Amino acid sequence: MVGYVSIAYVHYDVVALSAKSFEGVALFSYTSHTAMLRFKVSLFVYFVALICTIGFDYYYFFGGVGLAAMLVVCILLFRDRPKPITAAEYALCLAEMAQESQRFMDDGSKLEQDEIVRYRGRRHRHKVLAFKQCVAELEAYHDKIETFYREKGGGVVGGYLFILLGTSFATRFIMWALQVIIHNLAHVCPLLSNIFFCVDKAVVSFGAVAYSCFFFYLLTCVVKGCVKAGGNLLLFQVYPMEPGSTLMNTFFFNAMLIMVTSTPFVQFCIVSFADDAANTNASAMFTLYVANMQGLKYIVMYLQYSLLVSAAVSFVWLLLCLKRCVDGE
Repeated sequence: MVGYVSIAYVHYDVVALSAKSFEGVALFSYTSHTAMLRFKVSLFVYFVALICTIGFDYYYFFGGVGLAAMLVVCILLFRDRPKPITAAEYALCLAEMAQESQRFMDDGSKLEQDEIVRYRGRRHRHKVLAFKQCVAELEAYHDKIETFYREKGGGVVGGYLFILLGTSFATRFIMWALQVIIHNLAHVCPLLSNIFFCVDKAVVSFGAVAYSCFFFYLLTCVVKGCVKAGGNLLLFQVYPMEPGSTLMNTFFFNAMLIMVTSTPFVQFCIVSFADDAANTNASAMFTLYVANMQGLKYIVMYLQYSLLVSAAVSFVWLLLCLKRCVDGE
């Protein structure tokens, strides 16, 4: 048995005579005081709390970035939707890409020489990450130009579907933000729980579908935020999953990220929908034991602010980057 849990409760003094059952006690005193119930938890519960503490940092940071990125990416995909171009425009784009490719080849040769003759420090790793990011952007631009010319812009409907996706993502972003503020932090009203309950009464099992859509959307935002933060801030190697060109280490990295953040993800969902998860073993573990673990309960309680902060900062930052791209800077 390791780890201690401290749970506060209100202690009342009974002024009636002893009774055989609780129903026989008719009178309580008006005086009461707060007491603490402290007990040990098992190794499994402590391990779950430790995993939550480690995963919260990744979950709230990448989740906040992903909440903003999913919306902004839909705007970019609609703005840059495939459009037909002429042969002259296609040839001009190929010439520009050829110049960029030659410059990247020269830069790659310099990085290779620096890696051989010099110490591979943080600055060198930063240059390598920037080089890989530029190459990935050039490859994506080449695929887009090929679609513009070879397929005459591709499908028209697909570009406008991103508006519907963006509207759906914006709705979930706003609803999650309101849920965290109103329910998790202020403890005023279980907003999403009431909405899903009404929806489930109107259409059978549709509430469960809405639950799953909101939950898995958050988990998708974690992976998207990891790719967006790593690619733009050059923090680590980016492993995006692309149809037909996904490497095995990409699956391993994203699976590891999901495994690390899955436990705090479950804890966050149970806290956000405490009324629906009441009287369950998962609710007892995460809201009673993990949330009151000594040394960890403040991390569980106050790190929810970082989800909103990272989402707001990322949204403003991505909009500024979008404005610079529109202005041609």
